[in-house]
Amino acid sequence: KVEFITRDVLHNGLYNFKRKCARTHWLGRQARLDVKVKELNGNREATYFSRGILRQIPMVYAYNGNSFKFTDFMAMTRLQFAHNSENNRAVAFCGLNAYQRIQEFAYNPSIHNGSVKFEEIAEMGIIVNRWHDALGILDVIHDPTLDDIGYEDFIAIIDIENAVRYYKRNERQ
Repeated sequence: KVEFITRDVLHNGLYNFKRKCARTHWLGRQARLDVKVKELNGNREATYFSRGILRQIPMVYAYNGNSFKFTDFMAMTRLQFAHNSENNRAVAFCGLNAYQRIQEFAYNPSIHNGSVKFEEIAEMGIIVNRWHDALGILDVIHDPTLDDIGYEDFIAIIDIENAVRYYKRNERQ
């Protein structure tokens, strides 16, 4: 029997809260909402919501979830690295089914004939599968929030170093 202490319960609650918030990061919808704020004597305050990451990805590659092949995975890396890419490194956030299929490629060298170098590393406490090919380096990570929103077969390849965050200040961008 394992005893839970208050810190464990609080940590689990915070983890679940962050995981639910991450869902809106993926699928958020841009909007503005006027909210009545009690602390401001009932005055209204504008609350802004940003578009989700998936709604901002400019290039999309569709595949049938049941027939995901190594050629599909390589086509995705070509889309990321060959079309006016500013960087040769990106991160692939994967749902569970897509992640498992990529693992099958990694541990079966007969599929890729040595054209891709695969290594498993740990960065900041996260196990990352790093793919090296002629076009660039792709870090493959399983993101459980994609599973939560029903995107188990989904892969989002994002260039983190060149990502830009815009925010509004005084009603302007």
